[in-house]
Amino acid sequence: MDKKYIFICGLHRSGKSTLTNIIRTSNLVSIHTDKNSSDIEGQHIQTVYDAAYKYGGPGKFGFDKKYHYTEKTYLLTQKNNDKIINDWSKFWDLNKPILVEQSPPNIIHTRYLQEIVDKSYFIIIIRHPLSVALATEKYMTQTLDKHIEHWLHVHEILYNDLKKIKNYLILKNEKLNIDTFEHKINNFLDEKLCIDCKILKKNINSMKIYNEKNFQYKVSDYIKNKYENKINKYGYTFKSPYVL
Repeated sequence: MDKKYIFICGLHRSGKSTLTNIIRTSNLVSIHTDKNSSDIEGQHIQTVYDAAYKYGGPGKFGFDKKYHYTEKTYLLTQKNNDKIINDWSKFWDLNKPILVEQSPPNIIHTRYLQEIVDKSYFIIIIRHPLSVALATEKYMTQTLDKHIEHWLHVHEILYNDLKKIKNYLILKNEKLNIDTFEHKINNFLDEKLCIDCKILKKNINSMKIYNEKNFQYKVSDYIKNKYENKINKYGYTFKSPYVL
């Protein structure tokens, strides 16, 4: 049976884990889990490329040009491709036809990952840069300015790379809808996944509260003047927690 490989792409604190947990409720899907059934990211269970922490971790990894992998990266050899799939396969249920990988650096590795497997599908989750920055700032010693700059830098790379990606779906965290989510996923994958969206309903409610709370945070005029027009390009504004 031919496998389909889904790569979930999104920065830390963008809703990547929630998205993965919803999709995994289908009995056709397997995600990476360890022997204790705990979720693990593929970046940590392979030995071909370095994990994001080697490049600074959340809010930083995208700044390093060397970590932007494309179809031209030196890592792209048949030996390495086989090694990655073999490493990942140890943590997938290979009886399932759809296999999911959900590491944050996927967002700047799309062109590289597309070359590793034949049937690759990229589901991209994007969240307001201020919400991502404030959530990430809690455990990364870096200024809010730098976190927003990183968000913009990574998404610029992503959107340029998507011009060469065959199969991708972009979802905005703030616009996830319990009534349309399953249809969007199935239409994209050309599948009939039965997905339990109760997790999504709970997430939408809590995320709405969290996002609105973020906008009680007073963003400096410096950051507004520096980044407002830039985040507008992606459908966001510092004036609202919602999508334009």
